[in-house]
Amino acid sequence: MKNDIEGKNQRVVTFLNREEVDFLDKLGKDALFSTGSKLSRAKLIAWLVDFIEHLRINGKNIKSERDFENRIRGVLQRGQFLPATEGNNVPLLGSGTKLLNEGGVR
Repeated sequence: MKNDIEGKNQRVVTFLNREEVDFLDKLGKDALFSTGSKLSRAKLIAWLVDFIEHLRINGKNIKSERDFENRIRGVLQRGQFLPATEGNNVPLLGSGTKLLNEGGVR
């Protein structure tokens, strides 16, 4: 999760259906069994938020889940994002830093 001005994480309460919770749990268990590292639901959700932020998506004209999905798919299909690698100015997911492009604009 992103850090606030004081450096403390903010608590966000969300309601997920059973399938969504099961999916997050499966991701966590897959990671645990393949790497030995436990991934919490909160960490996975934070990483998803970070990933979307790195795509530089805004909320303009998004009224539904379908609009949001289409925006993400469009950005990914057009390749209009900077991949998270150590060689560019895009922080790796979960780093807790803000994404800035070359002009310093989010």
